[in-house]
Amino acid sequence: MVNLAPKLPAEIIHLIIDILVEQSSGEPSTRMNVLHTCSRVSWLFHLHAQKHRFSHVYFRFDDNARKRAKRLLQVLVPPRNHYLHPFISSVTFIVHPPIARAGRWSRRMEKITQKVKASIRAVGRRLKGDLDWISCAMIFLAALDSLQKMTLTSNSSREIINWQEATRLTPQLSKVLWLAMHPELRNITFRNLSYLPVLYIMARSEPPPRLRKLTIDNTHFHTFSSEPYNDLPPRLSRMLQERLATVEELNWVCRGGRPVVFDPVWPNQLLSLTPIYSSLTTIVFHLSPRNSVTNQFFQLLLSASQTLQSLELHNVHMFGPELDDLASDYLGHFTALRHVGYKAKSANTEYLRTQLDVFSKILLTTPVPIPSLSSISVDILEFCTPNLMSDDLSKLMFCEAPQSNVPVTGRWSALDNALCNPNFVNLRSVRFNVKLYVQTDLFWYDFQDDHLRLFVPQVYEHPLADVDVTIERIGGEDAYDSWVFETDKAHS
Repeated sequence: MVNLAPKLPAEIIHLIIDILVEQSSGEPSTRMNVLHTCSRVSWLFHLHAQKHRFSHVYFRFDDNARKRAKRLLQVLVPPRNHYLHPFISSVTFIVHPPIARAGRWSRRMEKITQKVKASIRAVGRRLKGDLDWISCAMIFLAALDSLQKMTLTSNSSREIINWQEATRLTPQLSKVLWLAMHPELRNITFRNLSYLPVLYIMARSEPPPRLRKLTIDNTHFHTFSSEPYNDLPPRLSRMLQERLATVEELNWVCRGGRPVVFDPVWPNQLLSLTPIYSSLTTIVFHLSPRNSVTNQFFQLLLSASQTLQSLELHNVHMFGPELDDLASDYLGHFTALRHVGYKAKSANTEYLRTQLDVFSKILLTTPVPIPSLSSISVDILEFCTPNLMSDDLSKLMFCEAPQSNVPVTGRWSALDNALCNPNFVNLRSVRFNVKLYVQTDLFWYDFQDDHLRLFVPQVYEHPLADVDVTIERIGGEDAYDSWVFETDKAHS
């Protein structure tokens, strides 16, 4: 067991020795107050270090998970270390993918090995009791009142792990879901996992809920359609509604399917008589490719029309030109909206223009003034190769400012007009963030900020808004993977 007692500085040790020598000689010590002050300072530094050490607990579910859980309990359970419990406020579980089985002979040998290990463990349990350390560790963490944040993610941002397969090979992994039901949690994150019963987990928390931030990032649509979590009973639906009512920030970046997390809240109608998201201020959303869900989503947001301050949409272009029935004035209902963002991601010229046109439709459907809106951001993520490169980015890279008598083609007219909507009376900032992903270092060209003026000239002439342009080049062999998973791990 690790001794958590701090090592005393050499100065304090010498001071203690001097005081003991003075007392042994019969002379009264005049430095006891100094020693007392130094001891208090040393203990405060110790508490500060332990607070930072134990405030975030990282637990990996790999081959050494049992030993790691045993070590965690050996450190935190003893009474002399109970003062560390209030420091634990965040826990992160990192799930490793299950080991793939290769070959018929390998599978046979694996079965034989498992039987031998099981026999040895059975004999060991008879001779000496064997605890399920992982379950004990999960029970211990679930009992902490100081726990406020939980993250459940895979070990790689470029791999989505099947939760059902992982729990089948590691049954103790299901114990993690106990913590997601913790009523004191304020921040929950699920990332890079599929077939995870998110709805069922969220609905099991007993009131009063305290959840403030919910992040579901890079999941798979089967996460929300697999049985038995497809349809929630009325009681769990009500509990889910109560828990979502306190959410202030919702990050829903689902790579497929539809946002059925909202379906239990509205089982029979799109709008509810009682506002569900009465506290929601920020939302980041990756919309479904189904056109019918688009209007449902915007109508759903009307329940947060009085509190929503930031709205960011990802990949609306997936709807393509089918988004023609977006005629309702949705943004006009958001009286507190301050920021609207959009992320366009494509490797094709037509897709890129379609993305920007769809976002323009959303902005142009605002016939009433929105005095609270002050900033709009547009992120463009483009993967380009020397042979397959969009015409727009070719112009951005190669074109110089045209002469006054030379017409400019390929302007983003719809986006240019939308950003200059006169109903955005207090717009102060327009930000463009362009990321270029290329696989070869030889494919570098001069890309200047002024080239964007070719496509949105009216925005640059806006009397109130400042235009901010950021250009990033990300290249290397991993550029395509970085573009797909948006990890930006390649060098830039």
